[in-house]
Amino acid sequence: MNTAQVLVELLKEYGVEHIFGVPGDTTMVLYDAFYAARGEITHIMARDERSAAFMADAYARLTYKPGITEAPSGAVGAAFARPRERIVGLVGDGSFGMSGTELATIASLRLPITTILFNNGSFGWIKMLQRLYYGERYLGVDFTGKMDAVAIAEAFGIRGVRITHPDQLGPAIDDALNSNEPVFIDVPTKSELEEVTPVHTWQQALHG
Repeated sequence: MNTAQVLVELLKEYGVEHIFGVPGDTTMVLYDAFYAARGEITHIMARDERSAAFMADAYARLTYKPGITEAPSGAVGAAFARPRERIVGLVGDGSFGMSGTELATIASLRLPITTILFNNGSFGWIKMLQRLYYGERYLGVDFTGKMDAVAIAEAFGIRGVRITHPDQLGPAIDDALNSNEPVFIDVPTKSELEEVTPVHTWQQALHG
């Protein structure tokens, strides 16, 4: 069981039935886990992060069930919409590179948001497209060097946690949700080249 599968199992334990979000290339391993849990957790696609936050808020208000967003910026909006609820934001490292400064807002307002980063060191979706359709000529899809996402979070004044084994994820999330502070959890994941997402056209290209 990988870390994305552990996370989906934890979401089910917390009674999560719907997730609102915007898929990103670096969270495809998470969407694999959602696909495996179809019928138990339903993903509803939004136009953007703000819409996902509004959708999750409305869902929570109407059903009294957890409203979860899968988007880097949606968590801040959700925190303002539901100030008495614990908010979890799910983000890939590609999206984090573009919107990681949301951590500055979270830290300055001391919003008790738990941010979970899925980190595979690349724009995984784009890299798979380059593998399939451009003769494995990879351009601009691998992140050079080693980004220390935990250090970035801590530089903003947010407690950072680095996961090195799937068994650590559950306790880390429980600890974060039971605290009254922002927490950032860095979760390493495999590349889409190693765990191919169930995208029909990809499967056709790989297997004829």
